[in-house]
Amino acid sequence: MLGSFDFLPPHRLAKLIEWVAWWPDVPRTECESIPTVLRVGRFRFFFYSNEGHEAPHIHVKAGGDEVKFWLDPIALATNHGFNGRELSEIERLVEQHRLGLLEAWNEYLG
Repeated sequence: MLGSFDFLPPHRLAKLIEWVAWWPDVPRTECESIPTVLRVGRFRFFFYSNEGHEAPHIHVKAGGDEVKFWLDPIALATNHGFNGRELSEIERLVEQHRLGLLEAWNEYLG
């Protein structure tokens, strides 16, 4: 547990949360909630609980790499570190689990 961040101004807290979200294996605070909805091999499929204002999508992380795919229709949104082969594998997994991912999105954020 990293402790309380009540002393930080809101704009600094937002930057800290953004930084922590991209840094692998850093303990999370209660300032953010990151529901993991699927694990396949080394890939963790999740979404940030504050993204309900966006169209349905899923984040996938492995080590320090992270990618975001839109779910309807399936399309690459952003990529930070995965190579082409890995992106193809992740896209295949997103297609394979699309209905369950959409169901989880609607359950948590819908």
